[in-house]
Amino acid sequence: MIYVAYIPRTRLGNWLFQIGAALTTGQEVAFWCQGSEEAKRYIEARIKPLLPNLKLVLDVPPGTPVWKQQGEPAPLPPELREGDWILEGLFQNLRYLEPNDEPVMLGGGQGNGGPEESGLPAGLAYRAA
Repeated sequence: MIYVAYIPRTRLGNWLFQIGAALTTGQEVAFWCQGSEEAKRYIEARIKPLLPNLKLVLDVPPGTPVWKQQGEPAPLPPELREGDWILEGLFQNLRYLEPNDEPVMLGGGQGNGGPEESGLPAGLAYRAA
């Protein structure tokens, strides 16, 4: 599981870049609200209409390693494809969003169907590593 770390004073655009980068790992993604019920309510009101199946969590397992955004934008390292990780950073560069051949519907449809199944407008799919 990849836990995207909420950064105070960020908004929806930031969160979508963070989630997009996390999805490139091919792992399940949750948004970590860092123990704040207030932040969770704020995030939920804005992101759930777009990503209804995104998990919002208050806590992460103790000892979960952190991977922080570093240096020049590049695809995330392969070690993030296994185990639990906290992803920290804004990832506001398309170089973090390296497409691959396996589409992932961000809305979380049950089957391999199209946007109507995920609840997203046509074309809102991402290709994860």
